[in-house]
Amino acid sequence: TGGGNSPGGGLPGNPGVPTPPPPPPKPDPCNDKILGSKAGYSAMQGLFKLAGYGMKQTERSAWATMNNQGDYSGMVGWPWSAATRTESWDTATSPIPQGTFANVHTHPIGTVPWPSTTGGRSNLGDLPINDLGYSVYVLSRQGIFLRAPGSSEPTKLAGSNWMKESPCGKMK
Repeated sequence: TGGGNSPGGGLPGNPGVPTPPPPPPKPDPCNDKILGSKAGYSAMQGLFKLAGYGMKQTERSAWATMNNQGDYSGMVGWPWSAATRTESWDTATSPIPQGTFANVHTHPIGTVPWPSTTGGRSNLGDLPINDLGYSVYVLSRQGIFLRAPGSSEPTKLAGSNWMKESPCGKMK
């Protein structure tokens, strides 16, 4: 036997209770496919600028794409509807671009700063994008949040100062 903190396995003082797994490592934004790229970080800043730095009650959205080597290669902006607090992409009329691995969009002030689970055309928020197998990044005044496919909770990749300085420091 084994696999615990006490002889015979399990928690100290409770040999029959298995030791819980360690918490997942805190994400490193510098290892992120978009934030770890100077071009990706700059594209996020540009998208947030188009959204009035979160002060307009509209959203901006883009598909993030990668090249054949799996590196970030650019963003394909969604047509802007100017709808209040929502944006949508019609896959029936516009196929998702080749190489897409994520959706990046903004949330205005007064809304949740992370990928939403309600609202939008489907009333499921950002979940349908995750269900398609894509990551969802939300840019807000409170930070940059990521919900990876299959993840139950969003991860905060950067704090509220992300517009002023990269969470990765100086980038080449």
